[in-house]
Amino acid sequence: NFSFDLIYQYLLDIEFTKELGHFITLFSLELISSYDETNKMEYLDYAEILNMYLMSNYMDKEVIVLNQMQIKKRKENLSKFDLNMLDTIVGDSKNSNNLCGLYILKEDKENFEKYFRKLSSRERNLLKSYPIYKLLDDIPKLLVENNFLNIPLNTVNQPTLNDFIALGKKVTNAVRLEIANLLKSNNETLKN
Repeated sequence: NFSFDLIYQYLLDIEFTKELGHFITLFSLELISSYDETNKMEYLDYAEILNMYLMSNYMDKEVIVLNQMQIKKRKENLSKFDLNMLDTIVGDSKNSNNLCGLYILKEDKENFEKYFRKLSSRERNLLKSYPIYKLLDDIPKLLVENNFLNIPLNTVNQPTLNDFIALGKKVTNAVRLEIANLLKSNNETLKN
C-alpha cells in the first residue's frame, strides 16, 4: 500500500532533473505492470498522471508517448488519431526499442520482429521486461475474456503453453478449430 497523493505532492515540491524523470518513468512502468497483474484501474490512472507530469518536464517525448499509448490501449482501443500521433512522434525514431514499442501498439508483428531482431540480446531481454511487451501476448487473453474461446483464462495467461496443453487433445483441437473459424475472412464476429 502507498499514498499516491503523497508521492505526487513530493514530486511537485522538488526540482525536476533528468534522473528524476528516469525514476518516474520506471515507477510508471511498475504501475502499468501492477495493473496487468491486478486489473486495478487506479494503477493505470496513477501511471497516466505521472506521464502527464513527465510530458511537461521531460525531454524524451518518444518514451512518454509510447507509455501513454500503452496505458490507453489497456483502457480502450487506440483511435486513428492515436496511431497517427504515434507515427508522427515515434515513426522516424532511430531507436529500435522505441520502434518495437510502436509496432507492438500498432499490432504490426512483422515490423516488430524486424526491429526486435536488430536488438542485442541484452536489449531484447530488457524490452521483454517492460509491460508494453505483454501486449504482444494479449490476443489469446482477449479471445477468452470476450467469450470467443471457452477455456480457463489462466491457461492462456502464462509464459508457456503447458497449462493449455494439459487441457487435453480434445480441447486444444476444438480451440484450434474455433480460432481458425474466427480468422476466416467472411467471419463478421471479429470485424466488429
